[in-house]
Amino acid sequence: MFYEKFSAACKRAKISPTAAAASVGIAASVVTGWKQGSEPTLETACKAAKALNMSIDELLKEDEKAV
Repeated sequence: MFYEKFSAACKRAKISPTAAAASVGIAASVVTGWKQGSEPTLETACKAAKALNMSIDELLKEDEKAV
């Protein structure tokens, strides 16, 4: 689920998911939607990655431990 990856990346960056999203113009309601299971558009996922100074690949990649 996208929110889990985004939230974990935010935790590593020491910023809340809502604050990270807001820094690139993503509304708090969108983050709430992710938390409830919705998936972002590619454009929004790119913005989320930018907020955390990471590539979209880094944000979306599968966890090696889960494979």
